Amino acid sequence: MRACASVPRFRAGLERAVERRQEAERRGRRVIPRNWMSVVLMTLLAGVASPAQAEWAAYTSTNFTVHSDAPESDVLELLGDFEEYRRVALAVMGLTDEAENQALRIVFPTRADDFRALGARDNIAGFFYHAEFGPRIVIRGAASRRGVRADDAAISDRRTLYHEYVHYLMDQKSGRNYPPWYSEGLATVLMMVDPAESIIKVGLPLPNVYWRNVATTVEEIVDTDYRGGIGDFYLMSWLLTHYLTIDAADKPERRQQFADYLRRYDAGEDPVEAFTASFGHSMSDMQRAMEDYRGRRSLKVLQVPRSEYRGDVSKRALQPGEELYLLGDIAVELYASEAALELFDEFDEEFADSPLRSKVLSRRAVAFAHEDDLEAGDAVVGDILAQNVDDGDIYADLAHYYHDRFQIQARQEEVPPADARANLEQSIRYGELAVARNARDLEALFYLGRAYGFNGDHEAAARTLLRAFEQAPGVADINLALARALYQMGNVGDATLLIARNLSASHSEASRQRYTDLLQQMKDGEVGPEFLDPYPRVSAAAE
Repeated sequence: MRACASVPRFRAGLERAVERRQEAERRGRRVIPRNWMSVVLMTLLAGVASPAQAEWAAYTSTNFTVHSDAPESDVLELLGDFEEYRRVALAVMGLTDEAENQALRIVFPTRADDFRALGARDNIAGFFYHAEFGPRIVIRGAASRRGVRADDAAISDRRTLYHEYVHYLMDQKSGRNYPPWYSEGLATVLMMVDPAESIIKVGLPLPNVYWRNVATTVEEIVDTDYRGGIGDFYLMSWLLTHYLTIDAADKPERRQQFADYLRRYDAGEDPVEAFTASFGHSMSDMQRAMEDYRGRRSLKVLQVPRSEYRGDVSKRALQPGEELYLLGDIAVELYASEAALELFDEFDEEFADSPLRSKVLSRRAVAFAHEDDLEAGDAVVGDILAQNVDDGDIYADLAHYYHDRFQIQARQEEVPPADARANLEQSIRYGELAVARNARDLEALFYLGRAYGFNGDHEAAARTLLRAFEQAPGVADINLALARALYQMGNVGDATLLIARNLSASHSEASRQRYTDLLQQMKDGEVGPEFLDPYPRVSAAAE
């Protein structure tokens, strides 16, 4: 299901469901109506110097904003190269060059400690993730990593950024769900570029030492329940993807077979059966093809004409302590609450009088809610409200906090149902204030929509969550919440499509089984209470 084509369908389906509900109410009857973070192994990137560290700043080009403490000249050069890479990647992937419908934030710290503050391991060079708050890419400055020569740092930084950007394009632009091996394989294939004076070479082979003797088989990586080594997974994924894309550039039959496999996978078919049916070969036949392919003396590369980025780049110096808020914000989004609270503590110690203090407090409250620490969270919220601040970001965080507070208290038998439900009223209040100030605030839209739904207003929930879906069709939690609202309104067809989308995007066996069971329940008309009414104690008291 392509996201760009599905929005009108959802909107039309939503309007039909609203009309059916209104008609039923006039007649006096009632209508019954997923985070896989991708990582880049440092050993796959170019092979210790202390980088020159500058003040933190935000640099904005036509399509990107980079937050970094790298020297200005380095960031400007990286942004120019990245804008050109965007054009090449879109062309190679067959995607249209359209304006971004959502801000892509890139965070590029040069200090290893800043990267570790997010809870990332030392063997990770960067990652992409797409939470309810929008798409993010975080990369670690190569010069801060052991074993990386200063001359190689710029190349390594770009390859990490390119790798993660391909994940972003596949998640946000294509409107399809891809198998894990192809997601990682294509990101690795397309990160290997060589810009010359007039052309850019795309799909350069990795060093032979990495892929000549891969232990993993094709069947093992095609099966979504892969249990082997992560290094072998990346390398075989790269090799198979290179064979099916770069080498197949002049082989239309192979490209068509591959397109059919991706279509079948997106439709939710068994991964291994979809693969063999599309290619018309057994897994052992494809394995032999891969053994022949990696035995070649040289591999094909694509050549794309080069053009220079001629757009503007603006720079904004970050406020004192803003980098701590920025890093803490990401840690909260990743549910790394302990790391977030440590960053916020450092902010309070050094920048207690900063105008950002209220924003830091609101993120701190959310971090406490993620830890189920309502006593600490309530104290922070009290401090925020005493300041009487009018800020959309803070309102969105308060909507988030009271939503989580509802979920916590709804599970606590000692809390009266009416007291738990009162949190929804607060979440709705602050969510509406946030959306009034920024109609595209994903955090506010998501938690406002959820609060509407838990409060029984499924029409408002569906309308609100649809606005979030239009911006971020790749977020499983948004899809699930919207599916619940639509199903409650009697729109079973569109709810089923959303759950099927989550199924094909799931990697773990547990997640796939969860969505498979839910789809079967929808088909049988016997959806369980854990989906329709996850907090029956509160719902029963309200009826």
